[in-house]
Parts: sequence; structure tokens; C-alpha cells
Amino acid sequence: MKRLLLILAAAAVSAGVARAQEMFYVIKVTPTLLYLDAGLAAGVQPRDHYLILARDASDGPYAPVAEVAVIRVAEGYS
Repeated sequence: MKRLLLILAAAAVSAGVARAQEMFYVIKVTPTLLYLDAGLAAGVQPRDHYLILARDASDGPYAPVAEVAVIRVAEGYS
């Protein structure tokens, strides 16, 4: 199986319009949860929504994988 580099493009939903903030990385995936390397220090809040992007080659285009919502936030991860 090809290794996918998962990159997170942050998209905050404000008044129905998504605005990109900065990119975070997926640090762990379980069957039910996905962990990001961004937390309270980066301004992440519960109920924020993010779009997960992936690419299977370092020079290939990004493809949307999933949209996720934050349910818990710690200082350095969520």
C-alpha cells in the first residue's frame, strides 16, 4: 500500500464561509479518531472543522480525504 502523506489544511467556518488559516499535520489515526499537531496554543477550539488532504507522491496534487470536527483540545494537540 502506498504511504499517504496526510496534511491538514485548516478551514475555520465563519458565517457559512470557510477561510484557510494554516496547515497542520495528522500525527495519529485510530479507527474512530484522528489526532492533529495543533492545540490550544495554535488557537484550535472544539467544534472547529478541518479538511484533510492527502497526496501519494511528494510532487503530486493534494486530494480531499475527509472533513473532521474537533471534539477535544489539549495544549499541543487535538
